[in-house]
Amino acid sequence: FALNPLDGSRKSTPVRIFGQSQEGNGCWFNDSGAVFTENNQTRQYVYPKLRAGLALTANHGLVLAFAANGESLMGGRKNPHGFVVAYDTRGLLAQPGFSREAAIFCATAYNSWGAGIWHAGGAPVTENDMIYVATSNGTSNNGDVDLAESMIKLRFIPDNAGARPILSLVDYYKAFMDERTSGAGCLWSDNNSEVSCGRADVHAAGADWDFGAAGPMLVPGSSLLLQGTKDGIIYSLDKFNLGKNDRFNQLMSKPPLIASYNGGDVAENWDRAQRLNRSLPCPSSGHSEHGWFIPCGDPENNKMHHIHALSFAQRDQLGGIVYVWGENSTLKSYNFSALGGTLPAFRAEGLEQASLNSESPGGMPGGLLMLSSKPSAKTTFPYAVDFGSAILWAVYPKYGDVNKGFAEGQLVAYDATTVAPGNKLNRLFRTGDDTHGGLGTMSKMIPPVVANGRVYVMIYRVGDVSNCSAPDNQQKVCSQLKIYGLK
Repeated sequence: FALNPLDGSRKSTPVRIFGQSQEGNGCWFNDSGAVFTENNQTRQYVYPKLRAGLALTANHGLVLAFAANGESLMGGRKNPHGFVVAYDTRGLLAQPGFSREAAIFCATAYNSWGAGIWHAGGAPVTENDMIYVATSNGTSNNGDVDLAESMIKLRFIPDNAGARPILSLVDYYKAFMDERTSGAGCLWSDNNSEVSCGRADVHAAGADWDFGAAGPMLVPGSSLLLQGTKDGIIYSLDKFNLGKNDRFNQLMSKPPLIASYNGGDVAENWDRAQRLNRSLPCPSSGHSEHGWFIPCGDPENNKMHHIHALSFAQRDQLGGIVYVWGENSTLKSYNFSALGGTLPAFRAEGLEQASLNSESPGGMPGGLLMLSSKPSAKTTFPYAVDFGSAILWAVYPKYGDVNKGFAEGQLVAYDATTVAPGNKLNRLFRTGDDTHGGLGTMSKMIPPVVANGRVYVMIYRVGDVSNCSAPDNQQKVCSQLKIYGLK
């Protein structure tokens, strides 16, 4: 639907998202009414869900990314797939001479599965005509055909003389091809050269790695592309050479290890992290708290630390500060250089632990982040922020796990750049303190939004739904928008 944001009226007739992918791998994007017949039985395709945000390219592309709820092998052609769908906005607005068909890219082959794109609700990253998406669990073999657990770079080629637009595969990076060979539940059990099925059965411990747990983040003015994952590592890739199957050597700079994903063999997880950072030794005893590994040797609090959000305060074209708040962990910041070969360094951390006292596994989503600031007056670089006014906002669950439920949430604001004694960040505000009142009940993947001097946060009201607008709310849950600002 193309709507007028002032009054909600339609700017043109709506378009049904439907069609076959353009790579020749046999995938169809189908809505909930699409069926196929096989062996005289009619079956329904898995319904794709729009779990990531929307994005625009500089050449009239509107980009959508999809994933099914369950990224697992479901048998035959019923397998869920990850899709990138893009329209020429001129066609959506029904301008004469432009196609209303969608460009469709499928991240796995017809008889493969997975590679869903959800980014914890974040949008694909676009730069000019390029699009970057990170995929999650699924089959990841057959070269450039099955691209689960991967970073994918696409080019949007807009409508030409009324023809259907195109999404062209430019490059990719496969993150976990070093882990294991194919196993039970894989489509190619005799494939012994590459990992498949996202570390085999996704329902087994240690299999749910989700490279696309967070959305990609470009560092403006550089070739760096950062990606936060469920394995607790921030990958640093070269957007001009993602690396394809070269798992380690193409990493532009060694990524900081935030924590380990404690979903399987802990020793194996940490051995893998050591190999990713193999050129850097562990910090000496007593200094690991503020070193490259945080910690080095055992997962912090023996909890998992999925990463669902990254934020960046850019000082100038040479770099700035990266912020990350993993599950069951504290907000952490790193000095980050855009120069190749210059390693990140721990800077400071926050005071609160997300999902305090939650048992592992549990504690989703950690902290969801947003940075606000005035533009920098010290440099002409257009993306630099004023470090004197930079504020890091975060929403996190105080206790419990909000993966498939609700928990008490907290909105907190930190001075993004000042380091207090003990390498702590300086907290400016937190809901629930003094007379501010509590934030309310939160669920996963709804970050704060900062605009025009206001902070906007979506929460849920559970039980008390007397003022909800839903006519028949059997679940006794409704959403509510809270707005914060200076008095």
